[in-house]
Amino acid sequence: MTPSGSLLEIEPTVFFTGNFAGNEKNALRQLVYLNLENRGPAGELELSLRSAGFDERQSLGRVEAGTGRYPFSFPDLRQPAAVTLGLWSGASLLDQKEVVWQPQRHWQVDLVHGSHHDLGYTDIPSNILREHASYLDQVIAYAEESADWPEEARFRYVVEQAWSALYFVEHRPASAVDQLVRLLRAGQVEITALLGNETSELCGHEEQVRLLYPAFRFKRRYGVPIQTAELNDIPGVSWGLIKVLAGSGIKYFSPGIQDYFAWWFKVHPWWDEAEVLPRDLPGAFWWQAQDGQRVLSWYPGGTIEGIYLWDYAQTERDLPAYLTRLSERGYAHDLIRMKVLGGRRDNAPPDLRFSRFTREWNDRWAYPRLRMTTNAGFFKRFEAAAGAGLPTLRGDLPNTDYAVAATSRAKELGINRLTHATLASA
Repeated sequence: MTPSGSLLEIEPTVFFTGNFAGNEKNALRQLVYLNLENRGPAGELELSLRSAGFDERQSLGRVEAGTGRYPFSFPDLRQPAAVTLGLWSGASLLDQKEVVWQPQRHWQVDLVHGSHHDLGYTDIPSNILREHASYLDQVIAYAEESADWPEEARFRYVVEQAWSALYFVEHRPASAVDQLVRLLRAGQVEITALLGNETSELCGHEEQVRLLYPAFRFKRRYGVPIQTAELNDIPGVSWGLIKVLAGSGIKYFSPGIQDYFAWWFKVHPWWDEAEVLPRDLPGAFWWQAQDGQRVLSWYPGGTIEGIYLWDYAQTERDLPAYLTRLSERGYAHDLIRMKVLGGRRDNAPPDLRFSRFTREWNDRWAYPRLRMTTNAGFFKRFEAAAGAGLPTLRGDLPNTDYAVAATSRAKELGINRLTHATLASA
């Protein structure tokens, strides 16, 4: 029976194999899928690729009768190019297709591992304090276990709010404290600037400043760096907090700003999306304080962070679609931050599996490149790559409801406001 076949569709992916050297022998190759129809008997078919810089032919293996989807590798083109693809059975050309090839990004995905600190949400505060102390015990153990792993896969962790680290050093032996401090000094573990996830609009000027006192006492006592702040699961940020952070030498800010009002209903976001950022797309901007100082701020896109990553198989399935969606919606950078949690809950434990599948992933794929990192590690790389081109914004980011909910407790709010006035006059 005479072979007969057609090229139906080309599906580029975000995956690249090879190394970073760019030499001819081990140059990067993009994984692409070919949808084709074989109207003849099953047999070995080949695909030819021809463009200005290359002319090659590769086997598709055994192609069964009917339609099918077959992987092949494509040279890593960095510029759009006209490419001719041919489907061959031996010396017979079965079909040919002309396409304009578009370069695919070399994605770098920084995984920032932590635990959302929420005193009282999953248990009473006294139990949560002990729970987070045990988490830092695990963090120390995981850091030691992965010490000889590839640099990008070594376990790293961000202590989201200072209170858990403060409790740890007060309730653990000196040897354990020394281990944690060593990891903090090395940058493998990071403590952030704020004490807790406060509703910043309820704080007066003095309270805004003093939110940083506990972490900075920790910094001076143990000689550890504090370079970033987080404020997670709070649907708004006081502009005054930006002035406090910048004035204290905190250059980077990563708030997880929930937009749950828009999950089920069409509610206008906190800002003009055309002028700032799309509500459901991650991005960054320089947030300028009233005195002209500024903080590099990362917005995760309406949730604490993009998609939930769990293991290698799920990441290989879901991450490409997420990155493709970012590209299609206008995300402008090749580097993306993704916060990973050890469980689908607040106060989740740390987990070494992220480091394990990062090691496995990077052994297979050149891109997307996964990297276990901290807030500071991500921000420094992101600022170097994109900082000069980011917009500078000024103004408040009003809280949607937490501040209003607090005012429903009239007595407590009154005491708080009177204390503000008394402290100022005193």
